[in-house]
Amino acid sequence: MTTYFNSVGLLVYHGAMDAETVASIMGGSLINAWRSLAGYVYDERAERGDDPNYYGYFEHVAALVHDIGPQKLARALELRKFPPGKTAQLLDFKGSRIN
Repeated sequence: MTTYFNSVGLLVYHGAMDAETVASIMGGSLINAWRSLAGYVYDERAERGDDPNYYGYFEHVAALVHDIGPQKLARALELRKFPPGKTAQLLDFKGSRIN
């Protein structure tokens, strides 16, 4: 998992993918993975002579996604939403087809 997220971070760092796209696809999973694995990464860095680059792209993308946060991401994406409590009424889930 760390290698996967490190690779995603490398793509973001080099401009092949933007952080908002990563946040919208896997932001929660990425942040949860960093929270779970940060201690391991820091320990490994210390074991490797305080190598600050060990899984550095993973940490980088986790920090970017954290800074974006869900509210800023929602504003940036501008995804359309149904009014709260109106979904069933608007879509008529009683078995009729929607045209």
